[in-house]
Amino acid sequence: EVIKQALGGVLLVDEAYYLYNAANDRDYGQESIEILLTFMENNREDLVVVLAGYKDRMDKFFSFIPGMSSRIGNHIDFPNYEVDELFEISQ
Repeated sequence: EVIKQALGGVLLVDEAYYLYNAANDRDYGQESIEILLTFMENNREDLVVVLAGYKDRMDKFFSFIPGMSSRIGNHIDFPNYEVDELFEISQ
């Protein structure tokens, strides 16, 4: 339902790696991810999906799901900023 509500806009999934737990046999994350990927493919013109999280955890997340990395078109790594850099950006 949440994915459908995002049509025509952006769906942000923060800390996306929590969708999947490889150690849990009863985890429904794999199914959720497959639904999300299918929906993304079928609605390319109407939906932007942003999967956010810490780089090391996101890399591991992408490695667990076959074909996931290639289906997500852009991977952007934002550096950690120092306080003075954040202040300069905000000006």
